[in-house]
Amino acid sequence: MENAHYFLHVTDTHLCFDAETPDTCCTEKSLRSLYQTAFAWDHRPAFVLITGDLVHEGTSADYARAKTLLQELDEQYHTKTYPALGNHDIRKNFNSAFRGLASDQPLDYCEQTEWLRWIVLDSSCGQVIGQLSGSQLAWLEQELCKPTDCPTILALHHPVYGTTTAETDANNLATPDRLIRLLQDHPVDGILCGHSHEATLVTEQGLPPQFVGAGAASAALPLIQGRVQFRKQCWIQFCRVQDKRLYWSPLCLDRSKLLANMTPQEMLE
Repeated sequence: MENAHYFLHVTDTHLCFDAETPDTCCTEKSLRSLYQTAFAWDHRPAFVLITGDLVHEGTSADYARAKTLLQELDEQYHTKTYPALGNHDIRKNFNSAFRGLASDQPLDYCEQTEWLRWIVLDSSCGQVIGQLSGSQLAWLEQELCKPTDCPTILALHHPVYGTTTAETDANNLATPDRLIRLLQDHPVDGILCGHSHEATLVTEQGLPPQFVGAGAASAALPLIQGRVQFRKQCWIQFCRVQDKRLYWSPLCLDRSKLLANMTPQEMLE
């Protein structure tokens, strides 16, 4: 397809390297299988964006193994993987393994090709909810003020506008008003996030569309008779950028196994 470029959106991998890996986590084998499938397509992704909950326990040992695994996958498939941090991630341990920094510095950065600019924000705050500090938002505003001829997307773990139920919305980005004002004042073409394990497109008038990815380790289905079903599934989101527009397609890669069937209130307990 002429003038089309592709990348992969993955979220909520919850990597676990223990011998007894929970059903709600990705193993090393399952992540390798995910990359093998995605990079066998005719339209090869230029890069991979993982929007948070990279590992499940947040330990230094798991991040060290995750770094080695992602480096091997990047070399094998001639790509590059860009992570964001989520509520299961622990900044200090991530920074020590991935960045050589013994600090609690947020993982905020901006990358750009000739066809796309993506800005990664660290919404982890040591709680289930997400937060962005004033200094993070000031940095974001500086980045958004820089001119570019290509589309711009934001990537963070926690949804900004909400998902499908008021109960799960309580765990999203806290006090998003200042971020929303920035999005109203600066051109952004889409927001990619995760956290809810449910593939959802959210639109708000005057704001960029928000693409919430289903998890790579497990996925949630919308309310069915007042209950939410969590299933052992591997979802990825295949993205295309063409004519300065973002196209987002959620795809399920494997069979489904019921893990839990609960009310939204039970999810929060």
